[in-house]
Amino acid sequence: MARSIVIDSVTKEFTLRHARSIKEMSVRALRRQSLSDRFRALDDEGPRAFRTAD
Repeated sequence: MARSIVIDSVTKEFTLRHARSIKEMSVRALRRQSLSDRFRALDDEGPRAFRTAD
């Protein structure tokens, strides 16, 4: 009998920060630049089935 693994709705998101210090954060805020960006590395909307080797 074949075994399977089902993965459903997996999402991985990272926050990339541009400012490393309080000084950089202050300068970016005064210039109205973003302090961070969101990056979605994995966005799975439906179920996936994988078969494993016996």
